[in-house]
Amino acid sequence: MPEFEFIEKGHIYKLNGTVIPSCTSVLPYFYHGNNEDAMTKGSYVHQMIELEAKGILDEETLHPDLKPYLEAYRLFRKQHELHGIYDIKSGSPHPCVELQLAGYSLLVNENGDKFEGDLLQAPVFEQRLYSPIYRFAGTPDIVALESIPCLNLKLYAVYLKSTGKYSLEKVRGNLRHNQQMFLAFLQTHKWRLSHGLLDKR
Repeated sequence: MPEFEFIEKGHIYKLNGTVIPSCTSVLPYFYHGNNEDAMTKGSYVHQMIELEAKGILDEETLHPDLKPYLEAYRLFRKQHELHGIYDIKSGSPHPCVELQLAGYSLLVNENGDKFEGDLLQAPVFEQRLYSPIYRFAGTPDIVALESIPCLNLKLYAVYLKSTGKYSLEKVRGNLRHNQQMFLAFLQTHKWRLSHGLLDKR
């Protein structure tokens, strides 16, 4: 059985002791816009939502800037019945989101055994997964499916806003095409890494 490890600091995934790329790290340049503040805010929002989903969030400890995002998330959960794979965003829409979700769909379909039984009856939050075939990893924010593989897979980006509102964007592109595009970027990432063009950490 392969040993899979996630290191919170730096958001690093390891497989048998070797760092493997994350889903977002293989996407085209400037996916995060090289904006450290936006990346930090996104990390805090995701941690907050993970604690909220587990029912252990202490709202008294929240920074005031995070509270509208919590309100937006709660509004989303109240108004939307979950069915599909969801990625939570705290920034503006980006063209690579459809490729990111295509990568997550590959991870979910390859890891059907982790979603067997009761897990398919309720949403799964922040499930860290890796692909033994393609050797990359990622953490889909929400997986809510009735079966795996899912023949009619729905992919969504949920944009939480600082106003306490949200918008829901369904990915409408060709999933197979987006998966192939994602895998092309993954191979490019690995080539650049093997040729010393990327930091190996």
